[in-house]
Amino acid sequence: MADNWLEKLGLSDNELDDLRVLAFSYIRQGHYKTALKIYKGIVILSNKSPEDLETLGALLLEIGEPKEAIDPLEKALKIHKDHLKTRLNYAKALLLSGYRQRGVQECIELMRCKDPAVSLDAEALKLAYS
Repeated sequence: MADNWLEKLGLSDNELDDLRVLAFSYIRQGHYKTALKIYKGIVILSNKSPEDLETLGALLLEIGEPKEAIDPLEKALKIHKDHLKTRLNYAKALLLSGYRQRGVQECIELMRCKDPAVSLDAEALKLAYS
């Protein structure tokens, strides 16, 4: 059974939300490494909510850690299978980590989506790695 760290530490969901706000303020300021440290804690405290995993993966990509980004993005996609931005970040992490075939396949699937911003980004990503 997973530990409920919020309960053990005597914290509420409000304090967890405060940590998210703090992390996002660092993200807006471009302090990605500081935000990453906060988000690593948030993921533990939130029992790995998909939104927190998605943000953690995106931060890891932003600071140039694509291999480390794969795991949280995969975990988020197990919960939110069709979250397009997460799938796009996942494809990018795969490609940057050298998993070309898997990354290109993910891009091909995303190129079929109806959201032009995602499909065009997926196509550009695929072209860059083909």
